[in-house]
Amino acid sequence: VDDLKAALEVAWASIDDGYLRRTVNSVKKRLRACVKARGSNFEILL
Repeated sequence: VDDLKAALEVAWASIDDGYLRRTVNSVKKRLRACVKARGSNFEILL
């Protein structure tokens, strides 16, 4: 378990901050579209 934890910490530290920001913004955009579509198909709105 300790080896897995160490490997995950190394992997997490190697992720680019810009990538994380873009990913979070993408999720926010998709959630807003889902709310706007009231849960129905919203992928076309993106």
